[in-house]
This record gives sequence, C-alpha cells and structure tokens, in this order.
Amino acid sequence: MSAAETFANKVSDWFKTRFNQGYNYAVSNTYIRVNTETLRSYAERLKNVNTRVADLDKRIDALYTKVGLFDLWDLLNADILVGYSWKLKKCINYLNDTASKNNL
Repeated sequence: MSAAETFANKVSDWFKTRFNQGYNYAVSNTYIRVNTETLRSYAERLKNVNTRVADLDKRIDALYTKVGLFDLWDLLNADILVGYSWKLKKCINYLNDTASKNNL
C-alpha cells in the first residue's frame, strides 16, 4: 500500500470516528435488541399478502376465456403485475430465520 493510500485511509477513519453519528452509535452499541414476536408477526402478514396476491393471480387467469380481443391487452398488463412474489417469500424467510436465531 502506498503512502497516499495509507494517509487516505487514516483520514477516512478519522472522519468516521468524528463526524459519522451512525458509525459512533454502532461502535458504542454493539448489540441489537429485536422483538422476535414482532418479526414473526411481520412475516405472517407478508405471507398473508403473498397468498392473497397469488389468489388474485389465479382469478385473473380465469378471466382469459371470458374477455374479448380488445380487453385482452389490458388483462395481460394486469396479469404481469400480479403474482406470487419470490422476493416477499425471501423476506418472510429472513424475518422468521432472524427471529429463530435470536432465540438461541
């Protein structure tokens, strides 16, 4: 590492310790307190939302045989936006995993 890089790192560290309130708080409070029941409650709420969205997607899919040619484009656009969300599933898993690990 060059002298310039070393100097830049030292200046950066100095700014972090002097002016970054979030950094200072994190350094002085190394433990995070988590309400596991709240995490599980949020996970359950997200699961319910995802289930409702998946049900809505099935209902939209059933409309394909009932709409005319002119309404098909609007139905396709609506159907693209609605469906089971794997991202929500990952969030649900994260909340439940965090709640479980916090109980150890």
